[in-house]
Amino acid sequence: MKQKEHSEKYTGFLRGSLAGIISGAVTHPIDLIKVRLQINDIPKQTMVKTARNIIKNEGFIGLYSGISASLIRQGSFIGMKFGIYELWKNKFENENNPISFSNKLLGGIVAGGITGITCTPFDVCLVRMQSDNTLAKADKRNYKNGFDALYRITSEEGFLTLWKGSAPTFYRACIITSTQLGVYDEVKEKLIQTGYFGKSLTTYTISTLCCSLISGIVSNPFDIAKSRLMHSNNHTKYNGTISVISYILKNEGPISLTKGLNAAILRQIPLNLLRFNLVEILKVYI
Repeated sequence: MKQKEHSEKYTGFLRGSLAGIISGAVTHPIDLIKVRLQINDIPKQTMVKTARNIIKNEGFIGLYSGISASLIRQGSFIGMKFGIYELWKNKFENENNPISFSNKLLGGIVAGGITGITCTPFDVCLVRMQSDNTLAKADKRNYKNGFDALYRITSEEGFLTLWKGSAPTFYRACIITSTQLGVYDEVKEKLIQTGYFGKSLTTYTISTLCCSLISGIVSNPFDIAKSRLMHSNNHTKYNGTISVISYILKNEGPISLTKGLNAAILRQIPLNLLRFNLVEILKVYI
């Protein structure tokens, strides 16, 4: 019995990985458009224009550039953050002492921070593969898949290059995990406590919409910094997170820190709807 209880502590990792892979595959085109918008310094570029350009120049299959890296990233990153967050909640929560909202947010920060640093290499591969077709022909990397990207970045640019952009990835992961998981759980619990909502699709959907909107807004500037740092080569005008944000504010204006925000939120909503509902369903079976 103790062995079973011990193993059940870690099912959050498996549920998160499965939900992450499925939801990531479905919403990959939106994520690709978001990254292309974020690395682009052309003003007034829109989601529709970006999508049209991708399809025109790369074909419909171009919307799935980097899908292999995305699945690797989703399986590892999402699995870890859900798993660590569940361990955090299990440590502090019981029937007589429900975990507070602030503690949920703190748990999300811890889960996001650990995951963000650990899984940065997969993010680097994903961003590079998604943005490769924006480079000149001579500069294209042409990675075959996510594993090839990991190997070539290590062998051609050095092992530490896999952690390029780790600072904004860390900040973003802390913020987005905290607001996603913490807000989702808090809204879900408050709705159920009213007596008008149960553990249902309606409850999960409302909770998801709230956390998607909040997490998308607060994390977008760090997401832009992450995308630009990871996309760039070793010789770049950016030195770090603050450098990217400062450069954008000085040369492109404050409004540019909202680049890709529509795509980020539009991606967050279906992504999280799938992800959280799948996790809730998997709780019955795993």
